[in-house]
Amino acid sequence: MRHSTFQCSFIRALPLAKRTASLINKRNFEKANIEYR
Repeated sequence: MRHSTFQCSFIRALPLAKRTASLINKRNFEKANIEYR
């Protein structure tokens, strides 16, 4: 029961983590573009 609850919360947190990662990647990419120019 405890494992399934953990799995459920993990699956729920995964899209949020992906969104956060893409946001950070986008910010780093824009920063790199500014520094490259």
